[in-house]
Amino acid sequence: ALRELNADLGADDAILFTHPLQAQVFSQAIGDDERRCRTVMQIHGDYRARHPELYPMLLEARSVVDDLQVVSNGLELDFDRHFPDDRVHWIPNIHEPVAIRERPRSDRVNVVLVGSFQDAKNQLDAVRMMQRLTDVDVKLTFWGNDDNPYGKYVREYVDRVGVGDRVVFAGIGSEQSVYGSADIVIIPSRSEGFGYPLVEAASHGIPVVAFDYHFGPRDVIDDGVNGFIVPDGDVDALARRVGELAVDAGLRRRLGSAAAERFEERLAPQRIVDLYETLLGDYAGGRLPPDEDVVGTDPVVEHSFEVTPVRVKGRSFAFILRFRSDRRLRDFQVESTARVRRVRAWRMGSRYVVPVMAS
Repeated sequence: ALRELNADLGADDAILFTHPLQAQVFSQAIGDDERRCRTVMQIHGDYRARHPELYPMLLEARSVVDDLQVVSNGLELDFDRHFPDDRVHWIPNIHEPVAIRERPRSDRVNVVLVGSFQDAKNQLDAVRMMQRLTDVDVKLTFWGNDDNPYGKYVREYVDRVGVGDRVVFAGIGSEQSVYGSADIVIIPSRSEGFGYPLVEAASHGIPVVAFDYHFGPRDVIDDGVNGFIVPDGDVDALARRVGELAVDAGLRRRLGSAAAERFEERLAPQRIVDLYETLLGDYAGGRLPPDEDVVGTDPVVEHSFEVTPVRVKGRSFAFILRFRSDRRLRDFQVESTARVRRVRAWRMGSRYVVPVMAS
């Protein structure tokens, strides 16, 4: 199937790999066939510190990888010996913020840490920060799944050091619930590939205090302008900056406003789409020609379909429709005796794949 896909693709097309194993499989599948399209490997994690097993896999598949996309500046240092600078591109993860209702008023400043409970997220240093913040009225809210040994240990540690009345374990929540109640966001991580809360908080105008970990804070935060970056692992500095923000609502507003401006200038969804279009060209994401090029044309009816039934979640049924067309098609609808439905389709060279739920 991958060899057929390669044959169907052309110079205007691109394949995005999200894991080195995908590139390895593609390389082995096409064998000695000429590769007909561009390829991009997305780097989402720190290969040096957290995923060293992936590095040799990527090098083995180097012949079928044209470009690297890194989600944070600094990640490219893992690969600078193997990819020239003009083949490495910074494109962060995209975030479409949701609307948040006016934050509820509270006498206690709410400091939020978002992330599943694990050593890399370093919730323990957040608790140690609370031990130091004895002269300001703040609470610490943990958002994330704590149903694991590390989460259990953090809960026990909170009780042992006597800050349980100022620490909340909120579990898993929506973007509205997390950031709708946050006054300050902290990120004491040991390392990240990207660090989504950096961008989420900025999009909602909430100042962040982060350790200077690898990688991500310096892509979003200008220290002292739209948030604070403190030395990696320095809990005293973390507590000091959080304390400054906690007692100064005006400072929180100024830094939060500057964070929102940074988001719009550099990280808003359209900015990220623009970066992808620069990397991938005119047909980024299968984008079709402008509407005015096709207005008034007659519908196209294709006849040679492959239909594959599949079971969804053990109960419902769906069908995968596949067909070929040399034309770039825009709008898709499936007609039956009962109804007409608009559906989405994915283009792979001259083939289209259309998933349809059974009615």
